[in-house]
Amino acid sequence: MGLSESNARLLGIAHAPDSPHVRERLAWLRDDPMEEAEVRVAAGNRLAVGS
Repeated sequence: MGLSESNARLLGIAHAPDSPHVRERLAWLRDDPMEEAEVRVAAGNRLAVGS
Protein backbone atom coordinates (compact mmCIF):
# COMPACT_ATOMS: atom_id res chain seq x y z
CA MET A 1 0.00 0.00 0.00
CA GLY A 2 1.51 3.34 -1.07
CA LEU A 3 1.25 6.80 0.34
CA SER A 4 -1.26 9.21 -1.14
CA GLU A 5 0.17 12.45 -2.52
CA SER A 6 -1.13 14.51 0.40
CA ASN A 7 0.22 11.98 2.93
CA ALA A 8 3.61 12.12 1.23
CA ARG A 9 3.56 15.93 1.47
CA LEU A 10 2.59 15.73 5.16
CA LEU A 11 5.53 13.41 5.78
CA GLY A 12 7.83 15.82 3.95
CA ILE A 13 6.52 18.80 5.91
CA ALA A 14 7.23 17.01 9.17
CA HIS A 15 10.71 15.77 8.31
CA ALA A 16 12.31 18.22 5.87
CA PRO A 17 15.39 20.03 7.18
CA ASP A 18 15.02 23.69 8.07
CA SER A 19 16.44 25.78 5.24
CA PRO A 20 15.42 28.85 3.24
CA HIS A 21 14.33 26.67 0.32
CA VAL A 22 12.16 24.48 2.57
CA ARG A 23 10.56 27.52 4.23
CA GLU A 24 9.79 28.94 0.75
CA ARG A 25 8.15 25.66 -0.27
CA LEU A 26 6.20 25.50 3.00
CA ALA A 27 4.86 29.01 2.39
CA TRP A 28 3.83 27.97 -1.11
CA LEU A 29 1.99 24.91 0.24
CA ARG A 30 0.35 26.95 3.02
CA ASP A 31 -0.99 29.51 0.54
CA ASP A 32 -2.02 27.16 -2.32
CA PRO A 33 -5.83 27.17 -2.50
CA MET A 34 -5.75 23.94 -4.52
CA GLU A 35 -3.84 22.06 -1.81
CA GLU A 36 -5.53 19.77 0.71
CA ALA A 37 -6.60 21.66 3.86
CA GLU A 38 -4.56 19.44 6.19
CA VAL A 39 -1.42 20.04 4.10
CA ARG A 40 -1.98 23.83 4.20
CA VAL A 41 -2.45 23.71 7.98
CA ALA A 42 0.62 21.51 8.53
CA ALA A 43 2.78 23.79 6.38
CA GLY A 44 1.53 26.85 8.26
CA ASN A 45 2.17 25.20 11.61
CA ARG A 46 5.68 24.19 10.60
CA LEU A 47 6.42 27.78 9.52
CA ALA A 48 5.02 29.14 12.79
CA VAL A 49 7.23 26.81 14.85
CA GLY A 50 10.27 27.65 12.74
CA SER A 51 11.65 24.16 12.23
